[in-house]
Amino acid sequence: MKNNTVLISSRIRLARNFANMRFIPAMTEEEKENLKEKIHEKLKKNNPFSLDYINMESLDPVHAGALIEEHLISPDFNGNKKGEALLINHGEKISVMVNEEDHLRIQVLGNDGNLEELYSKAKALDEYFDGMMPFAFSEKLGYLTCCPTNLGTGLRASIMVHLPALTECGQIDNIAASFSNIGLTVRGIYGEGSQPSGCVYQISNSVSLGVSEKEIIKLLEKALSQLEASEKKLREKLVRRPGVEDRMFRRYGLLKEARMISSKEATEYLSDLRMGACEKIFDIPADKIDELSVKIQPYNIMLVEGEKADGAARDRKRAEILRNALSGN
Repeated sequence: MKNNTVLISSRIRLARNFANMRFIPAMTEEEKENLKEKIHEKLKKNNPFSLDYINMESLDPVHAGALIEEHLISPDFNGNKKGEALLINHGEKISVMVNEEDHLRIQVLGNDGNLEELYSKAKALDEYFDGMMPFAFSEKLGYLTCCPTNLGTGLRASIMVHLPALTECGQIDNIAASFSNIGLTVRGIYGEGSQPSGCVYQISNSVSLGVSEKEIIKLLEKALSQLEASEKKLREKLVRRPGVEDRMFRRYGLLKEARMISSKEATEYLSDLRMGACEKIFDIPADKIDELSVKIQPYNIMLVEGEKADGAARDRKRAEILRNALSGN
């Protein structure tokens, strides 16, 4: 059962390459196109996971951006490179990136924190694609990948966590250093190279060679338990400070009444609202705030307002979305 206090979502990702094919950096555009089409043809004949096929070159930037904001594709996988395709079941939060850093990036997302269940789903997809064409595998090294950090299991397990108290108390660097010693990496909200936003961080395993899938998952589960305990201890003190409590109520009032609000400001204020909700100060489900945090992002707003919506139009729509969502609370 998900503990909403810290955990927002979790993800299992498998990096795979097909045997007897060059890795992505060495492939020609023609080879990438051929691989993409071969997978598409096989998908037409047998599609047990109800995956929609999307040629990324034909996907407009707004829809691509919205998928990035939903963490269904990586920030660099936006159709700017030849030969990219996406296989997706949006409802099940399943996505397979074709010709990203590896031939396949299989990922499954979830909100309940059950990494083992997500891994079971990802493994079923893994076996399906391995049945199409055998994967590149070494008895000594495991699954062969473009980046050495993915060698072995090819598994990257990650959790998205909300750590406002640890952030405000300046503890994130200490946590990152501690986690680094046990094989975990702390990154921003969109993974490698991104910055944290709204006190949200991504925690993932840094290596997959020499450890089993089960060990990686257990490591993430242990890290989550530690984060929950540390955040809870600090948060109980933090929210009782008069200045912090007043700030949370002021921001809640602004979110309910503002006529224009930027993405950065809204994300920052929703972080305080989420902390207050988890501490029973506000009667709002944390899941609702998590959903709002995605809906108010720029590309998700442009899906509603149109791609020509400028910054001011997006700020107005964002404020409207927040007012409508919070008016009953």
